[in-house]
Amino acid sequence: SESVRCEGSFHSCVKYLQSSALKYVHLENSFGSLAIYLTDSLLWQHQGTVYVDVSFGTTELYIPSSWHVLCNASSSFGGINEHGRPAQTSEDVLTITGDVSFGALEIHYI
Repeated sequence: SESVRCEGSFHSCVKYLQSSALKYVHLENSFGSLAIYLTDSLLWQHQGTVYVDVSFGTTELYIPSSWHVLCNASSSFGGINEHGRPAQTSEDVLTITGDVSFGALEIHYI
């Protein structure tokens, strides 16, 4: 299984994650823009977690629409927006946790 960590502050960054066993993604973004594409990844044993820590910035997640997504992230003075729809049921389940404060988490299902 694979774990990925990505941090950004005061700049813009785009990452394309390619994994055949993605288990955990840790994203920290402050005062910047971070875009993460998970569309070329497979989840480890069909389960994965993305932890987000966004403050005064924007983080965008691009997730396969064939995955079922549980968004448990909290937002204080920020926003979490979903674009498109994930699968209502799927063998692949991605859980999103963490905190968005004074920023935005944009989730795109593609």
